[in-house]
Amino acid sequence: MLVALVAGAACGAFSASLFLGLRRLGVADPMAPGLVSVGVLFALGSLALTFFGVDPSYRPNFDGPVMIGGVRVDPQTFVNLAVIATVTACALLILRYTGLGRSMRASAVSAVDAALVGIRVARLQCGVFVLAGVLGVSATHAAPPGNASALGRALLDRYRGSNIGKLVLRVWPDAP
Repeated sequence: MLVALVAGAACGAFSASLFLGLRRLGVADPMAPGLVSVGVLFALGSLALTFFGVDPSYRPNFDGPVMIGGVRVDPQTFVNLAVIATVTACALLILRYTGLGRSMRASAVSAVDAALVGIRVARLQCGVFVLAGVLGVSATHAAPPGNASALGRALLDRYRGSNIGKLVLRVWPDAP
């Protein structure tokens, strides 16, 4: 799990470098980071499939379904729900009750105003990209690997999760 968290943080840092690189090049279109992320996602997917192969193999985490009231339920469903509830509660607590959360909300509303009150918006946005990568790991790590190329697919899922996390955390406004 620790390796997965580091991989997610690395994918988030890579996304942050793309975001800041586009800003330094003077790209003002707010869709540009998303389009670049999709392009990188496709490139990483092709690279993972080339390197690790495309032959699927499924390894379930549990022996079989459990019966609840006559209904067959996969135990993985309960694990997924627990991970979702835990990650959501942690994100809510961070966003609502910490200085980091207040800074994130302030920079999401207005990056210029946040910079005026002393928030280092560019550094905060980089940190949020890394946090989004870690949240992506948490979101995708609960599911069992469904492909023989587990490492490649896991890294791809981490990158995809970091992009979803960026959209959820709304850190797209331009910083001064």
